[in-house]
Amino acid sequence: MIKHSRRFLIFLVAVFSILLSACSGLKAEPTTTPTPEPVLVPTQNHHLETFDALWETIETHYIYGEVLAGELQALKDQYKIQVLSMISGEDFSALIHEMLTNFPGNTASWQSREERLALDLSSEDISYQGIGAFVSFREQPEPHIVLVEVMNGSPAETAGLRDRDSIYAIDGLPFTAGEGFNTVQRVRGPAGSDVALTVQSPGKDQRIVVVTRGSVVPQSKKISMDFIDSTSVVYAEFPRITYGDMAFDFFATFQAFSETQAIEGLIIDLRVSSGSSWPLVQLLSMFTDGQVGMTMSRTGGFPANVVAEDYFNSQNIPVVILIGPDTWGQSEIFAAAMQISNRATVMGLPTLGLIEGSESFPLPDGSVLSIATTTFVPADQRQIGILGVQPDIVIEALWETQEPGNDLVVDAALKYLLDQ
Repeated sequence: MIKHSRRFLIFLVAVFSILLSACSGLKAEPTTTPTPEPVLVPTQNHHLETFDALWETIETHYIYGEVLAGELQALKDQYKIQVLSMISGEDFSALIHEMLTNFPGNTASWQSREERLALDLSSEDISYQGIGAFVSFREQPEPHIVLVEVMNGSPAETAGLRDRDSIYAIDGLPFTAGEGFNTVQRVRGPAGSDVALTVQSPGKDQRIVVVTRGSVVPQSKKISMDFIDSTSVVYAEFPRITYGDMAFDFFATFQAFSETQAIEGLIIDLRVSSGSSWPLVQLLSMFTDGQVGMTMSRTGGFPANVVAEDYFNSQNIPVVILIGPDTWGQSEIFAAAMQISNRATVMGLPTLGLIEGSESFPLPDGSVLSIATTTFVPADQRQIGILGVQPDIVIEALWETQEPGNDLVVDAALKYLLDQ
């Protein structure tokens, strides 16, 4: 991964040719010739054309292209040497995928023409075959995946799996730290096939759960809101995946509660909330006002302005926002903007800074490069894209280790609001 502290050391071997002439009656004169270009077969020409187009796109549009210019140039030089020496299309695809793993975070990805066509064909049916759960990967303290949201009516739910469950092995084979989200492919499989999962629920011992895979249509749960028992504090838990009526559901429930009794505090739980279509502006307008930051690209930036809308005293209600490593995208930006404008106290664990907006660019061989082209810089100029959102109050408890109704982070947020 490219970081400011990392440098790639490239040794280039210069090859020189000396032309000697020995013609009868003539004296050989010293002649200087340029370094010969490699003789490329058609496949190599095609690979090189795609490689050069990929890097021209990165150098023009990649949001961190100027900041990481030295590291990127070294990476380009390192892999271009390898491109010039290969013929196989499979080798080229593997090389490009490997090269882009050196980019920070998830800011660059690539699909070969074959991969893209396969995805297009599979996307005609929005269902997939698997267990029916949204997951997150953890490397520490032991590699495992977390079920951040089990779909209603899914094979996972039928087998008794629930949100916050962790899976440590599939068919007896543990995960490795380097697998990352490739673990998802091991969970998936043909509908009707069984998979044995080593599962641990919060506060419980590990157990084996056999799930019969099925055909699953991805769907998200709805936002959950309610008063916390015997208080005037509302707890709002946002789901993993954004859905179209999320903002409306939040507004409507907030209004209904306000008409019942005065809301004296609000806990917004974003610990597993993610997505680029999250209703950022609509929700910010409920709680704050003015310029909250800038959306930046390589060509400049434009201000992110919010016009306040007071819904049943929403502009004055004390707010606590809960965050963690699975808070990313516009949920992160919301937390940062509320924190910087002093409209919320942020509690939990730091986020990962996954706030970039991406664009896809077609390449000459039919492949597609996706790179981060925009990022968000809050009004105080802090680099949340690099540092993540840092909580005002750190609570060392991962979401999946807490039981619903017995959650240390929620309890701490409630105590904080009641003590104000």
